Amino acid sequence: KTQHSNSCCLYFLSSSITNFFVLTFGFFVRILEYGFNVRPDDQILSICKIRYYLSHTAYFQSTYFIVMACIDRCAACSINRKYRKYCNSIIACRIILIIILSGFLSHIQMLIWFETDDILNEFNQHETRCYARKGTYRLIFDMFFLIFYSIGPTLLMSIFGIITMYNIRHLRRQIKPVFNSTNRRLVKRKDFQLILMMLIQILFVIILTFPFALEKFYSTLTENYIKSRLKLSWENLVKSIVILLLYINHSLSFYIYTLSGTSFRKEFYHIVQITFRRFLERRSKHFGNSLFTIDL
Repeated sequence: KTQHSNSCCLYFLSSSITNFFVLTFGFFVRILEYGFNVRPDDQILSICKIRYYLSHTAYFQSTYFIVMACIDRCAACSINRKYRKYCNSIIACRIILIIILSGFLSHIQMLIWFETDDILNEFNQHETRCYARKGTYRLIFDMFFLIFYSIGPTLLMSIFGIITMYNIRHLRRQIKPVFNSTNRRLVKRKDFQLILMMLIQILFVIILTFPFALEKFYSTLTENYIKSRLKLSWENLVKSIVILLLYINHSLSFYIYTLSGTSFRKEFYHIVQITFRRFLERRSKHFGNSLFTIDL
């Protein structure tokens, strides 16, 4: 309940939910494609459009939720009270709604200009793939993706992360440790845990997403070049690696939050204990063994 009232936690929660959709519409289809040679989005145009639209919208939303978490922690550490008052759950919910709507509206063009197209694979064979329409739109789309998914968020996260660190050091110099209340110490400790989680998240976003955006842009720029079979093989290997890195980024939230945040780790242990206790209670009722109890 205390986590839900924290604006930064709401941004992290929203990012985790959208990451689930990234893995559902992106990674699951990749498993079908590379593991079982099943390519529904390459064969059916409607699936092609919907799948890429939903996955890229989720990429956008997840990344900008983390950006807003950075801005939120930066404002929370500010000496200026005017900025700190924006760190509340009501404003966070409004911003989350704006990001969700912006993601769906900014990618709606994908439902129009995405199509299936014949490409040359590493075996010099033509195969059908789903992607943006060839020509000017494909170049614009990849530039849009590079700027608004990789470069832009990375710069914003870095800038506000640096400002946050500066604000923390400034507060330590200016404010004397007059926290006599245990609750106030706890709030401050929780704020620092959220800042640590945010900084670790920034590091992984920069490392794991930037290569994917660059590879997409490079592929579009060189799509009309004549390439040898060896070069195509290397490019496909690099593409597979950067796609794997992308999905790793969107699946790290749980590990980052539980390993770097003490409060999140305690909440996780608490949920596991409650779940295990309920399982044992149902099991004992099912077998009629009321004497079987385990003290957690």
